This record gives sequence, structure tokens and C-alpha cells, in this order.
Amino acid sequence: METTTITPPDFGLERDAFGRLVLTDAQGQRHVGISAVRAFPLSAPGEGISLVGGEGRELVWIDRVDQLPSAARALLEEELAVRDFAPTLLKLHAVSSFGVPST
Repeated sequence: METTTITPPDFGLERDAFGRLVLTDAQGQRHVGISAVRAFPLSAPGEGISLVGGEGRELVWIDRVDQLPSAARALLEEELAVRDFAPTLLKLHAVSSFGVPST
């Protein structure tokens, strides 16, 4: 399947009963368990989002998140928030050594 840039009305996003993200493409085919990946997570987090199928192939390219309908945008932002989670280190108690590897 080729990667295509699809305008918002040409695909649908939803969650299934197991909480997985489901993409319904322009041909009506359902792709279960897709992943949303930011192309530029730091410099342009709201632009260039790829929806990738379980086999690792890009199914949909989204130019701008803010152009999506509100329901699809909410699902996508929720999915991206889970994927982009990065804990913040508040305090370092000890380091075993200054070499690598260390604990």
C-alpha cells in the first residue's frame, strides 16, 4: 500500500473495545492498532504526523493536526501524549561511577 496524503474527510479514527486506535481509510478498510508518529516532535509538534500500521508501513500522512475534525484531533492528541511521555528527572541521589555503564 502506498503512502498518501489524505484530507481529513477521507479517513476516520476511533478506538476499539480494547482501547486500540483504529483507522478507516478512504477505501473503507479498517486498520487496527495503528501508531501515531510525529515527524518533527520538537520543532513542529503539530505538523507532520504519520499514522503507521501494525506492520510498520505508513498509512496516512497528516500535514497539520489542527486541520482535523475535533473528534479525530482529540483521539490523535491523546495517542501522541502517551507516545511522547518523557519523565522529568527531579533529583539524582547517587551515581555509581562517571564511566559508562553506571547506575
